[in-house]
Amino acid sequence: MTRPPLDDTQRAEKLEAKRELKKLQEDLLNLAMQGEKTPAADHSADILLETQILCNHLKSLPKFTGTNPEATQIFLARVNGITESCPTLVFTRVLGAIKPNIAAQVIKTIDAADCSTFRKFSDCLSKNYGCYSNVYHRLEEWWLKPKPYGESMTNHHCKITSELDPVIESFKATIIKMKKDQGVED
Repeated sequence: MTRPPLDDTQRAEKLEAKRELKKLQEDLLNLAMQGEKTPAADHSADILLETQILCNHLKSLPKFTGTNPEATQIFLARVNGITESCPTLVFTRVLGAIKPNIAAQVIKTIDAADCSTFRKFSDCLSKNYGCYSNVYHRLEEWWLKPKPYGESMTNHHCKITSELDPVIESFKATIIKMKKDQGVED
């Protein structure tokens, strides 16, 4: 599977990131050649290391299209791995680095939402592309859930019914919200 070519904005972002990496490498090398230690407040070595870690993670990050809930969870797990591997990088920088691996329609959704932190980014993707993203997905999941072999029908029915209660409440809340949005009173 080949990647689609980068557009002009993505090429510019990639070139800027390469320039920044090269400048950091040169600065670090110059300091080392002069026998100076890197200033503790500067954290140039940490930034360089985290930039390299980020680049390595990006190589294995798949293209995210938001087509199924499983892919959403896998993508979020990998992005979480990046944020945990690079704790000093601001999430907006990580988001800028992963955007070339995200489909255009998903980027529009992300840009419309506040994704300044990983938690907000995760919530945005989970709500829009994740498993059980709305009441209808949850109802379908309940409807299609098979009875495990060896489990009695009564136990299976009790378990399914207890799982359905939150779905029913969520459905009621959705209906009430839709009525309010259309100006219909109960």
